[in-house]
Amino acid sequence: MQTDFILPQLLMYIPPNFLMDKPEEVLAFIRQYNFGILVSTDQTQAKPLPLATHLPFLVQYSEDELIIEGHLAKENPHALLG
Repeated sequence: MQTDFILPQLLMYIPPNFLMDKPEEVLAFIRQYNFGILVSTDQTQAKPLPLATHLPFLVQYSEDELIIEGHLAKENPHALLG
């Protein structure tokens, strides 16, 4: 499997013991623990509030493209934000 995609620039501090900077390491982790957290801010409220949803993910690697797919129920608060 070719894994030459570029990892994004980190926007938060990650202690060195937990840092994954090898693409094959990241792919293996996502495949083993195929869920994630979608985090956003609900701007429909008078005082915007953070919103987090746990989601299942599938990961595929095609040529030089990393594809992560997830599923969100239409009644989920994130889906209702439109």
